Amino acid sequence: MNLLQSSGRGHLYSWVVVHYPLDPDFSSEVPYAVGVIDMDEGYRIVARLKAHESIEFNTRYELYYVDHEQWTEARFQCTDSNAVPAST
Repeated sequence: MNLLQSSGRGHLYSWVVVHYPLDPDFSSEVPYAVGVIDMDEGYRIVARLKAHESIEFNTRYELYYVDHEQWTEARFQCTDSNAVPAST
């Protein structure tokens, strides 16, 4: 396996909204969106999307990280200027 450097940017290929947590510890965080991002370098990553009100195909996203007590989570935030931030 070869490791490649990435810009951390891509566009939204698909998504799903999670309404029921897989683990009871995350019950306070539902609903949330999980997206498939087509990275600019040609591969795809599946990760949680930072909340905003309108999720649309081909919207631009950028990778960021959230540190938890025992692990680090990759997430994506929308970078399109036309996207409307969530009110929560």
